[in-house]
Amino acid sequence: MLAIDFFSPFVCQTVVYLDHLKLPYPHAVRVALTCFFGPDYRPSSFDEVFRECFLPLHLYMIKHHISIFYVVVGLHGCEETETKTNLGFLQNLMESGGAKVFISGRESLGVASYIKPVVKITVSKEDTRDDIRIFIN
Repeated sequence: MLAIDFFSPFVCQTVVYLDHLKLPYPHAVRVALTCFFGPDYRPSSFDEVFRECFLPLHLYMIKHHISIFYVVVGLHGCEETETKTNLGFLQNLMESGGAKVFISGRESLGVASYIKPVVKITVSKEDTRDDIRIFIN
């Protein structure tokens, strides 16, 4: 899985959510979405989708005081270089503020090596309720 494949769903989910709230998102984002995902789409890079779609939508939501909570799963399906790209992006996103990020993954991903600060929660069958409460609070 490539970084762009990993983050494209965030863009689509954000658009659907803003439509549900009846908030029109920026025209430039609509143009980029048509270009990248429309019927006559052209191949796009992670940087393009991030810069022209994801970031403007993220900033739009912050501007409109919409709570942002990203749930990240499936990083183990990415190649190592793509995982590093995704984790670097998430670190930058967290540093910019305005969003909470929950990353669920295998120990071998080494999330704590890329994301600072990080609250590590090891979920076990015996006691998941308290672990999840630690993160939410």
